[in-house]
Amino acid sequence: LVVKKVDRLTRSFKDMVMIDDWLEADDERYVHLIKDGLKMNRRSRSQDKLNWGVKVLFAKNYTDNLREEVYKGRMEKLADGWLPGKPPYGYMTIGEKKHKIHVPNEATVPLAIKLFKQYLDPSESLTTLTKYAAKIGIRNGKDKPFGRTNIAENILQNPFYIGINHWDGVDYPGGKQKTFIDKDLFADVQAKL
Repeated sequence: LVVKKVDRLTRSFKDMVMIDDWLEADDERYVHLIKDGLKMNRRSRSQDKLNWGVKVLFAKNYTDNLREEVYKGRMEKLADGWLPGKPPYGYMTIGEKKHKIHVPNEATVPLAIKLFKQYLDPSESLTTLTKYAAKIGIRNGKDKPFGRTNIAENILQNPFYIGINHWDGVDYPGGKQKTFIDKDLFADVQAKL
């Protein structure tokens, strides 16, 4: 196995053990880590094994640190009143990298409002509402009709429409996005759901 660097092969101890086991199983197996200057096999010197382990440790630290930085960035965005992810149907994302915000999409706002209002029709169910959404042209990001579960969870139950950013199971009130679903309409839909 020829690899440029350790961090291109693995960034976890679990993978390191798997690779070590693979090497131990056959004298003919080698891992050549070109930029790190390591040639690992079953009979590698203890110093080479130590270097291999240290490089895996640094590679793991890199991914752990990256994960922490992403988490901090998301929390900062939420604290500033913005959703760090993709907005629900009826919104679009604008702005430059690290300064993106979600604004109503004038082309899809009327359809989203229609969907909420239509669901309050006493004869309407999630199944019939899904057919209605497809009929009036409500499509997901892949230009396909929404499924029943997506209509319920990603649109009808999404508090983003009333200014609450929901992220990782937690609601963050005080969202700065412009809302277009009336809070009473949203509450009535939740009661019916």
